[in-house]
Amino acid sequence: MHFHRFSVFLLITAALCTAADLRNSFTLYGEVELGAPAGGAYLVELRPLDNRASPSMRAQVNNDGSFEMRYMQAGTYEVHLTTAHGNPVRSDIVHIDEHSNRVTLRIDKNRAAKHNGTVSMRSLQFKAPKAARKEFEKAESANRRGDVQKSIDHLRKAVELCPEYAEAHNNLGVRYLTTGDLAASRTHLERSLELDENSAFAHLNMSALAMSLENAPLAEKHARRALDLGAERSKGEYLLGLALAKQGDRQTAIPHLEEAVKQFPRAHLALADLLARQGDLAGAERQLKEYLDSENPQLRAEVEQWMQSLRAAR
Repeated sequence: MHFHRFSVFLLITAALCTAADLRNSFTLYGEVELGAPAGGAYLVELRPLDNRASPSMRAQVNNDGSFEMRYMQAGTYEVHLTTAHGNPVRSDIVHIDEHSNRVTLRIDKNRAAKHNGTVSMRSLQFKAPKAARKEFEKAESANRRGDVQKSIDHLRKAVELCPEYAEAHNNLGVRYLTTGDLAASRTHLERSLELDENSAFAHLNMSALAMSLENAPLAEKHARRALDLGAERSKGEYLLGLALAKQGDRQTAIPHLEEAVKQFPRAHLALADLLARQGDLAGAERQLKEYLDSENPQLRAEVEQWMQSLRAAR
């Protein structure tokens, strides 16, 4: 079984507009109300929910909480507020057009403290020293270039400069998990949770680590906690399903994995394994086919070989 490694950052992609789009576009004006947000501390992303809408777009929140997006098209969007490093704070659905081109995101502090989302109040309020933040940003830049070791080096400097930097410990744990250094990964993920026990991302990553350590009960515990805190549902359900299946609770695992496949195609492989173990080879083959029909299946060769073996066994 292959386990997916989770990183907590999203890559910003550029969107292109046609000449017709530009003629019919307008500027969206927005405001974030959360005490007094620090300049550069938040990003806003709009994701289209209908065909008329613009491609996904992002904007940085200004010192006064304002933001704007140019060349917008009328339509319905998911609006996501995140920290500068991609940690979700608030999501909503809005319809915008040239007559309704203002969006206000109001974040109630008490609600945030109860974690109706995936970021904790500590994460919102904590500000690492400038030198540590700079190392953190260098680490993410190195990781985007594929230089994992350089990313680790910068993250180690970040936590040396600021031992209370929970996000840096979390990401360092993820990098070590990627390289297979499970002991170091556990050290930093546990430290991240000591500093911020309500970090959904750290719980999600601890669940992934626990699966690599073959500690299914621990993986289940952290997956459930991550889901309670509002972690990305598909990944949380996937890890929970894997943990339950590993403990022999296959019937309970199946609905969690079925929920995960909606956004996380690799769950099809876990479902195929469960169904094959139950003797449902046709069902297992269907799951493998759905995985191959998903966007960019990375394990195509292995799965095609698996399908052949299932057909031979029927």
